[in-house]
Amino acid sequence: MTLFNKREFIDKYNKQIPQIISTQFIADTDTPVSALLKIANNQKYSFLLESVEGGDQRGRYSLLGCDPDLIWKVKDGKVSITTDSQYLHDNTKAILNPIQSLRQILHLSKVFRDTKETPYPVLVGYLGYPMIQYMEKIILNNPDPLRIPDALMIRPKIVAVFDNIKDTINVMTAIYPEKNIKAESALKVAENRIKVNIEKLNSQIIKNEFS
Repeated sequence: MTLFNKREFIDKYNKQIPQIISTQFIADTDTPVSALLKIANNQKYSFLLESVEGGDQRGRYSLLGCDPDLIWKVKDGKVSITTDSQYLHDNTKAILNPIQSLRQILHLSKVFRDTKETPYPVLVGYLGYPMIQYMEKIILNNPDPLRIPDALMIRPKIVAVFDNIKDTINVMTAIYPEKNIKAESALKVAENRIKVNIEKLNSQIIKNEFS
């Protein structure tokens, strides 16, 4: 069941309003882990977020995603942005400091939705301890043997949300308007993206070389 109105989608797209479309079905035999193995097989950037209540009780939602259209990274105080979105290219400034840049990315990635709707993780990642130097006046003297990025955020193009109360899965994708892409074309790509990932979920888990 695809949960959107085509005419309304096109109207909002033409007004430069980001949107999310989704398809919902019953969670039969899949678990969040098995679903992640299917849709994010061999992908470098993916995630699984579990909600927890009281520290030991599983919450209502499990959120997983992959295939980012934006990778925001901070390394040694320098921001790098990797994206295939022309809109982001045109509206991001690499000269900003990391906190300003993150605020900018958040602003450009927001999708306004009813709070009663299934949650959608727009940006997922981490802010490492070195990021504190951009929030407070502090000098970091400890060595950094790991040499991982100070911060990393991705904006997933495909998200699957398990509702552990309703026993359903919502396969979702966000569509951000682009000047050089018409609404109908953007919708077609988004629908196909959902279709491909539903097919992955309906397939058997692909065993890796360590199985």
